[in-house]
Amino acid sequence: MVVRLHVPASDAFRTFADPQNMPKINPSVESLQILPGAKPGVIRIATDVKVCALFYCRVLHQVQDMTVTPLSNGGDMHADVLPDQSDFRYGRADWRFRSIGADTQLQFQAEMEPAFWIPPVLGTWVVEKSLRRQAEETGTGIERLAKRAAKP
Repeated sequence: MVVRLHVPASDAFRTFADPQNMPKINPSVESLQILPGAKPGVIRIATDVKVCALFYCRVLHQVQDMTVTPLSNGGDMHADVLPDQSDFRYGRADWRFRSIGADTQLQFQAEMEPAFWIPPVLGTWVVEKSLRRQAEETGTGIERLAKRAAKP
């Protein structure tokens, strides 16, 4: 997914890179906890996120090791899911924040393999659509929170 945020890349990246902002950015994040045990330069985060697709809702628990790399024109974040502590057999995500004029181009890519049953009626398409909606809400939330933080 690629979205344009109408805030400077440094503000968008700084807003998203602060794990405590996650519940403010996306209201589907029901809980967030920073955990010990990550190697130096990595932040270990546990989240519970409520995801709904049609009539089916589920709170997904995941623990991720996140690497945060600030850059002069934005920044990069990478997350690896820890399967033994999560509702996923596999997962990784990458966020790239880059300046495009006064705005930000946010590139988001993720791969996830659930370790739970998905009702066949829903299929992969509906679940993917729900996760895409979550990603779009996150982009909107980053923009909203970054604008609020930039106001004097």
